[in-house]
Amino acid sequence: HRGGFGTIREYRIENPTGGSLLASLGRSVHPPWGIDGGEPGTVNSFEVVRVDGEVVRGGRVTSLPLGKGDIVRIVTGNGGGWGDPRERPDDEIARDIADGFISPEAARAAYGREVAR
Repeated sequence: HRGGFGTIREYRIENPTGGSLLASLGRSVHPPWGIDGGEPGTVNSFEVVRVDGEVVRGGRVTSLPLGKGDIVRIVTGNGGGWGDPRERPDDEIARDIADGFISPEAARAAYGREVAR
């Protein structure tokens, strides 16, 4: 079984004077572990994409200045998997691809084979 999916939320700063970000995301350093041969998950994080293209990433910050037009992206991690991913049934992989949860290329990398949709 693959681990659970995380989510991504984006917020654009519209205040003309900007603002600041305070973030303290748990599980931002060590990813959730896999069980019985499953792959580990991913960590929680934030990204600030500034209007000039600079990207600031992290898991904890006390006062990061934000400007008008900056994007704050909160990324929650994926859960760890259970069992060898190469043993995931083809129909479940195909359904994940069809539902847009994973690309065919990512499925090939994760599961080690091509899967017809």
